[in-house]
Amino acid sequence: MKPNQLETLRQLESHVEVGKVLFCSDSLAIVDGLNNDAPVGTMLSFVGGASGALLWRRSDNICIVLVLGGSQSVEVGEAVECRIKAILQVVDAATGAKTKREYEICKVPAGNSLAGEVVDFLGRPPGSLQQIGTSASMPLFNSQLDMDSREQIFEPLVTGVKAVDALTPLGRGQALMVTGLPGTGKTSLAVDAVLGQRRSGVRCFYAAVGLREEEQRMILGRLQRGGATQYTTLVTAPAGASLGERYAAICSACSMGERLRDAGQHVLVVLDDISCIVQMWERITVAMAELSPEQARQASARAAELDSEQLVEYEGMLVSAAAAQRRQFFSSLIQRSAKVHRRLKGGSMTLLLVLPGTPATGQHASAAELVAQYKHLSPEQKAKLEAALRTRQPAPPEIPEGCLRTEVIEEFMSIADGQAVLERVASSSAAGPSTAFSIDPQASISRIGSRAYPAAMAQLAPHIRFELAQAVDAQRYTSDPDDPVVRKKAEYAARVRAALVQHPCQPVPLEEQVVCLYALQKGLLDTVKPSEVAGRLEEATFHLRRHQSQLLSDIAASQQLTPATEDKLSQEVMQAVSDPTVDNFRRALQHLEVANYDRFVKIKDVAKEQAAGGGESDLRRLRRQFASLKNTFMHYDVKESFIDGLADGFPDGGEHDRLDEYEQEVHKNSEALRHNKENNAKVHQDIVALIEKIAATYSEFEANRDALVGQLDSLAKESHEHQSAQPKPLPPLEDGPDEAACNALLSTEAAQARTLEAAIAAHEAEAEELTAAIYSEEEELQALRAQVQRAEALKSHKDKDAEANTRFEEAAEWCDEAASLLTLLGGVSLLHVEEDAVHLLLSTTVNCSFEAAPDAGAHNVVQHELSMRLQPGTASLASVELRPADADVADIGVAAVQGQRRLDFVVREVQARLAVCLRRQALIEEAHQSFPMQPVGDGGGQILRAVLPCGVEAELQVPSSWPAAGQTLSLLALQAATTKVDLLPIQQQLQADAALAGRSLMDFLSTVSAAVAAALA
Repeated sequence: MKPNQLETLRQLESHVEVGKVLFCSDSLAIVDGLNNDAPVGTMLSFVGGASGALLWRRSDNICIVLVLGGSQSVEVGEAVECRIKAILQVVDAATGAKTKREYEICKVPAGNSLAGEVVDFLGRPPGSLQQIGTSASMPLFNSQLDMDSREQIFEPLVTGVKAVDALTPLGRGQALMVTGLPGTGKTSLAVDAVLGQRRSGVRCFYAAVGLREEEQRMILGRLQRGGATQYTTLVTAPAGASLGERYAAICSACSMGERLRDAGQHVLVVLDDISCIVQMWERITVAMAELSPEQARQASARAAELDSEQLVEYEGMLVSAAAAQRRQFFSSLIQRSAKVHRRLKGGSMTLLLVLPGTPATGQHASAAELVAQYKHLSPEQKAKLEAALRTRQPAPPEIPEGCLRTEVIEEFMSIADGQAVLERVASSSAAGPSTAFSIDPQASISRIGSRAYPAAMAQLAPHIRFELAQAVDAQRYTSDPDDPVVRKKAEYAARVRAALVQHPCQPVPLEEQVVCLYALQKGLLDTVKPSEVAGRLEEATFHLRRHQSQLLSDIAASQQLTPATEDKLSQEVMQAVSDPTVDNFRRALQHLEVANYDRFVKIKDVAKEQAAGGGESDLRRLRRQFASLKNTFMHYDVKESFIDGLADGFPDGGEHDRLDEYEQEVHKNSEALRHNKENNAKVHQDIVALIEKIAATYSEFEANRDALVGQLDSLAKESHEHQSAQPKPLPPLEDGPDEAACNALLSTEAAQARTLEAAIAAHEAEAEELTAAIYSEEEELQALRAQVQRAEALKSHKDKDAEANTRFEEAAEWCDEAASLLTLLGGVSLLHVEEDAVHLLLSTTVNCSFEAAPDAGAHNVVQHELSMRLQPGTASLASVELRPADADVADIGVAAVQGQRRLDFVVREVQARLAVCLRRQALIEEAHQSFPMQPVGDGGGQILRAVLPCGVEAELQVPSSWPAAGQTLSLLALQAATTKVDLLPIQQQLQADAALAGRSLMDFLSTVSAAVAAALA
C-alpha cells in the first residue's frame, strides 16, 4: 500500500462522530450518536467546554455519560464527541494495513501517597483543587478481570467482627454485601472491618458516599482512634453531591485498590453505601421514558428492542431484556473484586458492599398465592377466600425511608458472593446496649464456604452454625414450645447470639474469637444464662491475656488449634468461665477508668470494701455494677494493653501518667522488633544463597557419580561377555592326527585365554579404581559441606582487599548512576563523591507565611548538606547524615531512611521532612509572639507553657512532626492562678476537642483561652 493511501486511512479514522445530548441532570447525561468503538471510560468533549467520561453503553448504543464539574454547563441538544489520543496503523503482509483509534481514557490518581488522606473521586483533599497521589493512575471505570486472570478464593480475610468471621467468613477476593434496616450498625461493622486489618498488612479504601458531614467525621474519628489512618484512604462524596459524583467516588475507590491488587498486594475496599447505583439506573430509566417524541426518534431505533416483556438469556437465566441490562450494569461494579492468579503476582481486592434494606424472609405468602393452590375452587369461591385471608393477614411492612426495595436487595444478593444481614439489638437486652450490632444467622451466608475460614475457625465455626440452624428450625416447626429438647436448643441459640453480639470500635482478634467459639462448642457455657455470656467470655479473655498470653500468641501466629493447644486452652477457659473471682471483676472494672475517672474512683472504694469480704453476695453486687458501667461507657475506646499494665496496681494504682510510659516502651519494642526483622531477613538471604550453592554442588556430584556408575556397568558387561565367550572349534584333521598342528593350536588357544584373563583383571582393577573415586567424591562432598558451614560461621571474616575492591567498583557505578539521577531533582547539587559516600547540597523552599500575619512571611530557601553512606559490599544506602545550615534539624536525615531506598526517593523525603520541621518551628514562633510561652522540654515533641490573658497557665504538648496530617495537640494541665474555679471539667472538654485533627496551634490556644475566660466569668 502506498504512503498516500495510508495517510488517507489515517484521515478517515481520525474522523469522530458527533453525538447529541438527550438528557442532563445530576452530573449524568444521556447521549446518542457516539462512536460505537469507544470503550467505557473514554473522555468526551462538549461544545460548551465541559468534559465528561463514558460511563456505560447500552446494547442499543445509547450512552450514559458522567459530566465532570457538574451538569450546569451542559444543555439538552448540545453536541459532544469522543477525544482521540492517537491513530495506530499496522501494516501486515497477509491482511494488509490496519488502522484503529486510541481514545483518551479518564484516569484517577492511585499513588502510594494517598494512604492516610481524605480525598474526592479525583484525588483532591477537601477544599483543594490540587490532586495528590499522581505518581500512578488507573482508569476510573476499569473493566473486571477475565476468568483466566483469576484463581479460586482460598485465603481468609479476618475482619475482627465475630459474627461475620464465624457465620459468613470473608475470603480475599470476595464481594460480601452488608445489608440491614437503618440503625442496625452497617457503618459500624464496615469501620470495624477496617480496624481489624491493623496487623494483617491489608491496605484499605473506604468510600463514604451520601453520608452527612457529621457521619463522615465520626468515621474518620474512629479510624484515627483505632490507628487505621496510616493504611486507609477515605474517598468521600457528601450527601449533597450529585448522583454522578457519588457513583464516581465508588469507582475511584475501586480503581485505587486495583493498582495495589495488580502489584501483588491485598486490598479491602468498603463501599458505604452503593444505593446511588440503583438510584442512578432508575433516574436514567425514567429519563429515557420521558424523552419527547422528537428526541425519541433521534435516538437509536434499536431501543425498542429493550422490551420488558422480551426474554433473553443472561448468565444461564431467562430474564427480560431490561433486567439483563440492569443486572449487567450492577455486575460491572460488584465483579471488580477478584483474587488474581499467582502467575500475575497473586494479589486480591475484597469488596464490602453496604446497602440499606432487608431481603425477603419467605415466611408469609400473600393471600392470592395461598388461594391459587386450590385448583378445584370456582372463581367466586376463590374471591371470597382471598378476601377473608386478606382481612386476617397483617399488612405488609412498609419500606423505611432510605431503604431499597426487597427485590433490589435480592438482585444484589444474587450477584454478590454472600451477604451479612444485620438485625437490631434491643436496648433492653442483657446482651448489650443498642449501639451493638448482630447478624441474622438465617439470612446471612457466604458462597465461598469453608475455604474462607482460618484453620482454627474451620474446626469450630461450622459446628456452631449447624447447631444454631437446628435450634432455629426446631423453634419454627415445633408443635410444643415447652418441649425440653426444643427449650434446650432455644437456650443454646440465645447463648450463641449473646456471644456474637459486638460493640462498635472493638474489633476482636482471631485468637479471642477462637476462645469464644471453643467455649460455645465444648459446652463450657451451658450452665450460664444468656445475659451473662458476654461477661463470662470477657473474664476468660482477661484471664488468658494475663496468665497465658503465649497461648494466645501461638494461636494468632499459626491460626491453628493443635491437640496440645486445645488441651491447654480447655483447662484455662474452663477455669476462667466456671470460677469467676473478685480479682476478675477488679480487672473488668478497671477497664472503665479511662472512660469516667470520677465515677470509677467511687466504684474503686466500694470494690475495696467488697474485696475484703469476697462473699457471693459481694460478687453479685460487683457483677451488677460492672454491667451497668459497661453499658454506659462501652463507646469509649480503651487500650486493653494499658488496662493489663495497670492490673497489678489496682485498686490503689492506675494513674493516667503510666499510659505515656507504656506507649514509649511499646514504641521502643516495636523499633527493636523491626530492626530484628531486617537483620533476620538479611541472614535468611545469606542462608538461601548457601543452600543454593550446596544444591548446585550436590547436583554436580550426582551427575559425576551417575557417569562413573555408567562406566562401571559398561566394563562389567564387557567382562561378562568375555567370560561367557565360547572357544573356537578346532579345524578337522585331514588324514590322521597331526600332533604338531594340535600342539600349535592348543598353544594359540592358551595364549588367547591368558589374554582374556589379563583383560578381565585389568577391567576389575579399573572398576575398583572407579569405586574408590566414587567414595572419594562423597568424601569431597562431605568436606565441601563442612567448608560451607565454616564459611557461613566465618562469613564476616572475608578477604578485606577483595571486599574493598568490589565495594569500590560498585560504589563507582552507583555514584555514576546517582549523578544522573540528581539531574532530575530540582534544588539538589552534587558536592563531592568519596569511595563509599555521596555528599549533596539540598535547597529547600519553605513558605513561612502565617494566618496571623499574612504579609510577614515569604518564600525562604534553606540549604543543608546531606551525606549518604553505602552498605558494605552493596550499592544500598547504609546511613544518612544531614548537616543543617541554619536550623537545628540534625535528626531529620536519620529519620528519613526507612530500610533501603533509592537516592532520589531519600532526597525527596529529606526535603519534605525538612520543610515540615521548619514550618513547625515557624508556627511555634508565631505562637510565642501571640502568647508569652516558655518551652519546657523536648521528648518526642515540645512541651510549652502559656500564660493566657485571663491569668491562667496552660501546658501543651506539640508533636515533633506537627503540623503534619493526622497529628494532634495535647493539653497537659491547666493551673488557676488567683481563682478557686474547678477547671477539671474544662480540661476534660478541651482534651476531647484537641482530638480533632487539623487544628492549628493558634486556634487551639484561642479555644483554651475562651473556655477558661468563660469559666472565670
